[in-house]
Amino acid sequence: MRHTNFKVFSTASILTLSALALAGCQTMTNPQTASVIANATTPVVKNMTGFTNSLRCMDNLFLAFGKKDIMITSDGLPDQTGQINMGSKEIMTSTISKMSTKSRAFKFVDVEQAGNAVMYIQRNWVGRRPIEIPNYYIRGAITQADLGVATDTQGAGIATPLISLGYSQDQMLALVSMDMNMGEIASRQIVPGLHTSNTITIMRSGKGGDAEGIIQKASIFLEMSQNRSQGTHQAVRSLIELSLIEVLGKFTKVPYWRCLEIESTDPMAMTVARDWYDAQKPDERIRLVQTALIKTGDFKGAITGQNSRALQKGINRYKAREDLIANGRIDFDLYYQLLTNNMAVSPVLKPAFGAQASLSPGVMGSPEQNGQAGASGFDPIGLEIHPMTGNALNVQDEIRIEVTTKSPAHVYCYYEGYDQPVTRIFPSRFQTNGFITPGQTIMIPSANAPYSIRPTGKGQEQIACVAVPHPYSQETKPAFLAEGDLEPLSLKRLYEVVNAHQKADPYNTSIQHVSFMVKP
Repeated sequence: MRHTNFKVFSTASILTLSALALAGCQTMTNPQTASVIANATTPVVKNMTGFTNSLRCMDNLFLAFGKKDIMITSDGLPDQTGQINMGSKEIMTSTISKMSTKSRAFKFVDVEQAGNAVMYIQRNWVGRRPIEIPNYYIRGAITQADLGVATDTQGAGIATPLISLGYSQDQMLALVSMDMNMGEIASRQIVPGLHTSNTITIMRSGKGGDAEGIIQKASIFLEMSQNRSQGTHQAVRSLIELSLIEVLGKFTKVPYWRCLEIESTDPMAMTVARDWYDAQKPDERIRLVQTALIKTGDFKGAITGQNSRALQKGINRYKAREDLIANGRIDFDLYYQLLTNNMAVSPVLKPAFGAQASLSPGVMGSPEQNGQAGASGFDPIGLEIHPMTGNALNVQDEIRIEVTTKSPAHVYCYYEGYDQPVTRIFPSRFQTNGFITPGQTIMIPSANAPYSIRPTGKGQEQIACVAVPHPYSQETKPAFLAEGDLEPLSLKRLYEVVNAHQKADPYNTSIQHVSFMVKP
């Protein structure tokens, strides 16, 4: 008897084999389509973080408080953990740029030399390098990167003779921390109170499901999964932005917490402001209040740093209007209210010109290079000087400048030749009136002056002008102003003269400086 063997295929098996055969046929890709396949189909988007609007807010805050031209630098923010490698310095520079778009609050000086910008400035800047010299640097690092702090897994399943189902979910948490400070270039000292330390939690999660069904002799298996991971580098970008908002906000003493949507009544905000208030000397508080109440129209006197009955009356008017106790006192409540109303403009910390000049014995660090016009961190007068003869000169070329102000001011100008003592060139016996009004342009020396300023040797010559809104009192007047004009002063260096002016009125002094390179 003859037997016939039969092979039985289920419908599901045939479909599965057909699908595999079809998939195998489609694996052969035409090489000519490689360039098309490689093109990205997702459009490029702007890099936006949760602090993008906060950076714009800081820019407006710096503008409202008059913060401008503060010179800073940094070596970047290295990853001390070795877990995250990214361009932190580039993120830092773009963040500072976003905070200075309208206000021009900060200028970042990019100095690259063996990865150490601070040492490079200290060792190599000798007056011949055409760079603006910063006073401060930002120091920080990624100090913690725990990428597997916690892992949670959940799963469930059910099985029957014909079908089995399963589901799982897992979540992993990671922590990244960043510390940031600011230090002085000249002394390498970290400035107290400007530190910040922030930590961000990064979450990675996944979901999965599977199903298996048995149909006669064929088995069907289906698996679905979904994994999501928050970007570690994007999280670090947010850390850098937040840290810079805090550090630069503390440095300039502006209410930065507004830009982080923190209420002014928040304990953190009040604690920071209280530290700023307690750090001020009594005369500094008086000057700050006098300056603020002049702007509000509640005080008409001069900024002297001394209390008076007129100032107490102005304080009472302001306090009564702001629903404070009108007790005539300068206290924290008054300071905090002025700060809330963008009136309490505190001075920006700044090393003395002498410390800056020690980096270069031949040249005074200019006010533009030092990042501000006066000790308050903004120019209260709008003093400007322009070289009429250019900055590059030959021996015996004439030096002449133009001076203007945006507010009425008493102006003093000084000249220092290469290896020569300082002389006062304005006001002088030939230009006796040193008071300049807005719209008035003073040429120094004047067109009919019987003298001229001409370099006698190669090197660097420089002129600095100082402006104050009110005449000096007998107590604050620098002693060398009683000395002769167009003659060597008792102070031998230009930075010493500027320091003396700045010490006499640190809150209202405007300073500008110009240098000339003289070729033989």
